[in-house]
Amino acid sequence: MVQSRYEPLCIVSKEERLDDRQGCARSLSLVSRLHLWAAGLGRMSLLLIYWEQPQEALPLLQETRQLTIQSVGIRCWLAAVEAEIYAHLDDANACDEALGIAKALAAREPLGEDYYATGFNPSRLAGYEGACFVRLHRPERALKQRSLIGSSSI
Repeated sequence: MVQSRYEPLCIVSKEERLDDRQGCARSLSLVSRLHLWAAGLGRMSLLLIYWEQPQEALPLLQETRQLTIQSVGIRCWLAAVEAEIYAHLDDANACDEALGIAKALAAREPLGEDYYATGFNPSRLAGYEGACFVRLHRPERALKQRSLIGSSSI
């Protein structure tokens, strides 16, 4: 049997592996739908933040944690959006934790293609971080982040 270059995506769960082409196509379709759903929840969360309803956005982001999202870029973006939600809720510890997750993911693996047009990249991550610091009344950290963005070659 010829192995597809997309074989890692054909694994639906640790217990279930789809070997046939039709099964792999179903698995890829499932992965795409999960990523699209996660991106949609992230966008709705951003709208709720904009409308000054971060408490309504948090459950949407928490729902994405239940999904198996393989895209590092989407996972990083969702963590950054979650950090912004926590910043709007004045929860500095949760915000720092979410930013830490986003930064760790971004440092560990490439973000990959942005198929769902999140616009997320390393400079956006730094922007989310700076925005969180401003919202949390940590201007010294926001200015430090601004200087890092200005001096980087991102």
